[in-house]
Amino acid sequence: MLTGLLDFVAKNVDSDCSKWLLTGTSGNPLTNQPFESIAEVADLLYGQNMIGYAVVFGSDPKAVNNASTGSGVGGFAIVFNLRGSTFERGAPRSSGDTFNRQITNINPGSQRAGLFTMIHELAHFLNVPGFRSDANSRSAGNLNNDDVWKNCQKTIGAGKNR
Repeated sequence: MLTGLLDFVAKNVDSDCSKWLLTGTSGNPLTNQPFESIAEVADLLYGQNMIGYAVVFGSDPKAVNNASTGSGVGGFAIVFNLRGSTFERGAPRSSGDTFNRQITNINPGSQRAGLFTMIHELAHFLNVPGFRSDANSRSAGNLNNDDVWKNCQKTIGAGKNR
């Protein structure tokens, strides 16, 4: 499933989303050069086995913990939560601030939810300027989600919401 989501983003990313993600300051660790495309990022993540999944437990059952970037869990750069909205239809919905209505309309367990989470985590992985650390902050997470929606709604909207 993760392969399909990352492949979908790499092949279908719109120009606004791609430009935004590629402003990130994290370059390719294999070449020490900036990434030139989202496809190159996808190739690195899968080619180097840097993306995976696990069951992630949080202290707040109502909180959304869809994925984590940079935690080092399992040696992965990005870890998707098997109990998060990428995989589970019953998972809590993601939320936003300015774009809360649009973001909460994304159905958990849908392709669109997976794309939203994938792009959110890519923004962390690429160190997009202004993207906040949100591991323990719902308000920072909501602002980040707004940034994802604002910049990548066309790519997210291309996915199925069921």
